Amino acid sequence: VADIDFANLVYPIRELELIESLRCPQSTQQGRNSLAGAVIIRTKDPEFFDEYRVRAGAGSYNQIEGAFVANQVIVDDKVAVRVAGQYREDDGFISNPILGQDDVDRTEYANLRTKIRFTPTDDLDIIVSHSYDRTYNGFSDVDLDEFPEDFIKTLPFEDFYENEYHQT
Repeated sequence: VADIDFANLVYPIRELELIESLRCPQSTQQGRNSLAGAVIIRTKDPEFFDEYRVRAGAGSYNQIEGAFVANQVIVDDKVAVRVAGQYREDDGFISNPILGQDDVDRTEYANLRTKIRFTPTDDLDIIVSHSYDRTYNGFSDVDLDEFPEDFIKTLPFEDFYENEYHQT
């Protein structure tokens, strides 16, 4: 899939239902751009019981992270909602003493996923989902327009590489 930073595309392990690795062309199932195969990550669907979990952590380089899961029954055996989210940031571990920066590879990552399950009859099960991912990656890039005068341009954190994804 183009333009997705798989290094930061992380789900809490407890939220994964299934990971499939499909080898060989899968164009009939996964689309024409899956010539070498596909990796399918399936997250848990809402269940008809209440469940709540929270996780928090901290680490070196000012790392903080947190995650939550909430599964709520709205109508018994008919409607349930599952919301899961995760946030992580750190200052990075690469320093640039020439420019006086100690957080050159600072990162920030957040995701939020919502699923609604509607079961009007025993034979019909409808699941609607929405996923939002945001990634900021710090880096130094090569500005070829300025080459060779200002070959390396270091960006402030506000201008870091940014990805946002919405999927429904």
